[in-house]
Amino acid sequence: MSNAFLHARRAGALAAGVLLTAAAHAQVLPPAPPGPVLEDPAQRALRERQDTERRREATQPAPQIAVAPSVPDDAAVDAVVEPGTTFDIHRIELTGNTVLDADTVERVTQPFLNRALGTNRINLLLRRLTEAFVARGFVTTRAYLAPQNLKVGVLTIAVVPGKVEALQINGKTVRTTVPDAKLAEGPQAGGWLTDAGTVWSMPAVGDTLRLSDLEQGVDQINRLRRNQAEVQILPGQAPGGSV
Repeated sequence: MSNAFLHARRAGALAAGVLLTAAAHAQVLPPAPPGPVLEDPAQRALRERQDTERRREATQPAPQIAVAPSVPDDAAVDAVVEPGTTFDIHRIELTGNTVLDADTVERVTQPFLNRALGTNRINLLLRRLTEAFVARGFVTTRAYLAPQNLKVGVLTIAVVPGKVEALQINGKTVRTTVPDAKLAEGPQAGGWLTDAGTVWSMPAVGDTLRLSDLEQGVDQINRLRRNQAEVQILPGQAPGGSV
């Protein structure tokens, strides 16, 4: 399992940041005296974005159905106990889905149809949808419960595809969908960025984030020996956005 995949599994709706270094071709100098400890720009950006995400979540209204207790991922639907209110569900609809084909959606949702569903079983369904997203590389795509009346027998699940909101190189934003954002140019655009194809090796901002696309971009960048790139996926500003 790659480091890129492990980073991706730990992030929420997130962003693709590329760190580039280069082989030095200068004279070796004596070590400089230690200076003040400075916070890494990438880490500072991550902290600030996490703070923004927490503030946004704190202002969002609670969903109509609370998705609570954990249930084993491989549990049979009928074996999952529902201690609270349940609803007979005969249709499951996914809105905003652009990442799963119809066959996959049917395979995941079919076991939950024509059954009494409550918080535990709905929680299991959401987790299985998330597993399907991740298995196809859409590691920042999420499924949520929309406000609804389950008494009609229809369960509606909102899919929020994870998008590439911005591209950063060495902590400098070089592409973004955020209006009026300041972009780095020239020597400020990531330091050792001398190959014009480097930026264009990565997915375009606004694209649905897929892990395999990021990994291919990193492989393309690292074809040049001076580059040692790796991917970090960080939370963006918009829901589902990543930097």
